[in-house]
Amino acid sequence: ASTQITTIMCLAEQHKSILIAGAGPCGLAALKEMQEAGLEAVAVDARDQFGGVFSPDSGVTFEQMYLTTSNMFMAFSDFPSEDNGVKYWSKAEYFSYLEKYVDHFKLREFIALGASIKTANLNDGKWDV
Repeated sequence: ASTQITTIMCLAEQHKSILIAGAGPCGLAALKEMQEAGLEAVAVDARDQFGGVFSPDSGVTFEQMYLTTSNMFMAFSDFPSEDNGVKYWSKAEYFSYLEKYVDHFKLREFIALGASIKTANLNDGKWDV
């Protein structure tokens, strides 16, 4: 954990801009962490909604899906579930949780929807995206 903090602090000191590919649960958590570290970060997602496979009408998962991992493990440690006790969320319930997470940490303005990364090339130590 201390190595991660040191790495984030070194990046912050260098004023790096961060581009996060995807705004599913992992992309949202990465965006929140980068923003909290004071870094300039944006998440992009080709879809018109954040949430990845959990977004409504994602076309990847069926709408009546239930998670097989409980809310106690699906919720982020810094944003616990409002449900009392163990619950297996539906896809819609988990997406609602992600919406609350995005709003709580004020992430919406840092998410670019309908945007995809076509190329990424490293040139002289900088990424051209």
